[in-house]
Amino acid sequence: MDKQKVKDALRLYDSGQYSVKDIIRITGISQGSLYRKIKERESKNILKKLDELAELKP
Repeated sequence: MDKQKVKDALRLYDSGQYSVKDIIRITGISQGSLYRKIKERESKNILKKLDELAELKP
């Protein structure tokens, strides 16, 4: 999968101005791929926050 297309799709998704149908039409990535990348990004963000919290514990 083209990394630039994924970045573009996530940027469009984050803008809140485009529907998922619009995003897949504009970028050419599949709906499943878009949702998978969104979920992966959310998981990474959660893990990062957990690591940050763990560092704060005495």
